[in-house]
Amino acid sequence: MPSHGPENVSSTEVNYTTFEITWATLPEKVAHGVIRMYQVRLFLKENCTSAQEKLYSRLNTTTTNVVLSGLSICAKYEVSVRGYTTVGPGPYSRPTMLQTLGE
Repeated sequence: MPSHGPENVSSTEVNYTTFEITWATLPEKVAHGVIRMYQVRLFLKENCTSAQEKLYSRLNTTTTNVVLSGLSICAKYEVSVRGYTTVGPGPYSRPTMLQTLGE
């Protein structure tokens, strides 16, 4: 299983409720095996009406990017990524923050 999460996790706004998340491939030396998939974890941290922290979703992918769509407007999210080998998951990456604005 990987010894740490992917690096260079970044977000690019596609539109006001859609972001593309990208990250660097985990090298085999760090992955301690072949990466079978990545898991993206998205937390809703706060929105315009209240501060909250709840698990929003987890998405699995075999690529080093994912498009998050249908996000709430006027909200702050925290995104982390981790890799999986046949042995199991590694730790999540350092969180990246993204913020949606109003229409």
